[in-house]
Amino acid sequence: METLVEEAPEQKSHLPEIIQEILSRLPVKSILRFRSVSKQFLTLISHPSFSKFHSTRTTRTALFFSAYDQSTRQLHFLSATRDTGSLTRIATINTTLGRDIVDSKHLNGLVCFSSSNIRRNWKSYAFVFNPSTQSVFKIPDSDSDSDSDSDSEEHVYTSSLCTYNRYLFGFDESRNEHKVLHLWVPNVTIDEQPPIMVDIWIYSLLDYSWRIINVELPIAVHKDSYIVRSVCVDSVIYIMVQCPFAMLLFELRTERFSKLSTPSGLTNPYLVKINGCVGVVSHGRTAKVNELCIWRLHDHESCLWVNETIAFPMSRIGLNVDFPVDFANKDEVIFYPRMFTRNVIRFPIYNIKSGCDESLYVALDHPFLCSDMVCFGHIKGYVESMVPL
Repeated sequence: METLVEEAPEQKSHLPEIIQEILSRLPVKSILRFRSVSKQFLTLISHPSFSKFHSTRTTRTALFFSAYDQSTRQLHFLSATRDTGSLTRIATINTTLGRDIVDSKHLNGLVCFSSSNIRRNWKSYAFVFNPSTQSVFKIPDSDSDSDSDSDSEEHVYTSSLCTYNRYLFGFDESRNEHKVLHLWVPNVTIDEQPPIMVDIWIYSLLDYSWRIINVELPIAVHKDSYIVRSVCVDSVIYIMVQCPFAMLLFELRTERFSKLSTPSGLTNPYLVKINGCVGVVSHGRTAKVNELCIWRLHDHESCLWVNETIAFPMSRIGLNVDFPVDFANKDEVIFYPRMFTRNVIRFPIYNIKSGCDESLYVALDHPFLCSDMVCFGHIKGYVESMVPL
């Protein structure tokens, strides 16, 4: 590499294209080591254009999850590589919230991990991680650090007037911008008819600032309503709501809500992102243990849902892994681990495209960690990325 650099003296700020091509195909952990080679390497690796170029050259996936230690009241964030299964601790925070009221979402190489304020005296929070670079950023409080230009107080729902608040994670492709949305759902009566006005604080990871909008929610919500899950596809955040059951979408470009019709006969629906589309996994009682029924949304404007069944190899029958944790990359399904000891967890992974069945063994080799602490509901597969924070 030193020879190639010396042969291109006219390129003082850019490395030869062959070097850039080689670097773009390496794992993120390896790339970061090259930052200390020279100023040219540091400049290249740190530039946003290289992050974007790298994302087009790699599809390496890894796992991100959390583990809560009840004795110390500490929440640990960790990542596990697919090649070695080794764990890396990214961050640790002190919290009394526990493992059951937090949520995580991955999007374009970044993971947003947040809590929901389901009790008035509990403080909600949100963190954004790049597990590949081990970068961590805490989202500032929306009600105190906002840069909003609106008449603040009359538009903000305080905790005493709010059923709950929830963080949503989105990516606006038109602006190449990650956004964290803080949705405040007002406490209304069960008889109140839509539209319901809600406040949404929007935090931009481009300029690190909050702003507030007031929008109409096209469904009736009440004290028993809650958001089950959300995913973002093509600059649209899809939201699954229970009590009543409904599917909403929030357009990041227009910043407006709308209601989406869902297929009939869904049983225990679970919202996912698969192959660049929104999907709903339906866990029917008659489904076979080696099959997964998925409804894919191919066009939200025409509300075109297409049903398909993924049949797994016969070796999977009887393993009781019919519930997916996440859809990593484009073609891989990660299932809840059913076989683990106190120090090792086995994750079943199935490649839909190739039909291959594999396992990822993660060694819980940190002294503070055991399988009883792992929050299995918050395990995510993510694509390695150089996206900076």
